[in-house]
Amino acid sequence: MSKTASPKQIALINRTFQAIQASIEALPEGDPGVTAVEALVASQQSTLVKVLGNEDIDVREASVLIDVLFAAQKVVPPTEIRWAKEGDPWPLKGPA
Repeated sequence: MSKTASPKQIALINRTFQAIQASIEALPEGDPGVTAVEALVASQQSTLVKVLGNEDIDVREASVLIDVLFAAQKVVPPTEIRWAKEGDPWPLKGPA
């Protein structure tokens, strides 16, 4: 019998997928990065649907999905908030 993915793995999948979606939304329509990411994510669509639907998944399925999501995340630019040096303090610059 297979072992079920841990809550930490599921949380990592959800956070990573949300970050990827935010990055894709920041890219212009038709960007090759979007196409590449969509292809990567589609390769694991059935597992991702299970995770998003709060269904149990196998540890191996979770590991493969995490690897694919990390690969996809490298294709698109990050959208996290960055700091920029402007004068003495480090003011918040906003999304990249």
